Amino acid sequence: MVRNLVLVLGFALLGLPQIALAQTSFDASGAGGGSIIVGADTDTCDGTKAGAIRYNSGNSCAEFCDGTAWTCPSCAEGGLNFGGSCWYTGLAAQSCTQVCSTRGGYSDETEAFAGSGGSSANCEALMTAFSGASSASYTGDVDCGALGGGCVYRESTSSTQRCSTPATTAGASQSGHRRICACNK
Repeated sequence: MVRNLVLVLGFALLGLPQIALAQTSFDASGAGGGSIIVGADTDTCDGTKAGAIRYNSGNSCAEFCDGTAWTCPSCAEGGLNFGGSCWYTGLAAQSCTQVCSTRGGYSDETEAFAGSGGSSANCEALMTAFSGASSASYTGDVDCGALGGGCVYRESTSSTQRCSTPATTAGASQSGHRRICACNK
């Protein structure tokens, strides 16, 4: 009886699928696409987690552990990582196409996050993050006529506004307006 029980347990254990401790690489370049969803992780970043990645919904960033702290990848010089994108302030009359030409190109997040497809609150929060000051000079949503500028700084009034109409475009520019642009790096 004991011998039979040992045999049954032995066969049962051999029949169980093997469990991998960790997967250290993954190729998602097949015909089905390549998106990988990274989950949230509340563990402390330390030497045992070095090289790990996680998604932080608080700052909308895929962070990596450098062995001492969770870090959101940085943007190019002059950029601000905000809402998961790299943002830059253009010069007066400069389009986002121009602003992003050396920064990986224009990101649709310009429109989707703080432009006509985004929200006034996002534009205001973005400008506050850029200036490091209160958003007292934020005038809110306006119809910008022909300028599809999205989140812009108006030099004549020293204020920021969101062009809610017309739709935000990469190529929009206007004298006296500095566009706030999301670029791909």
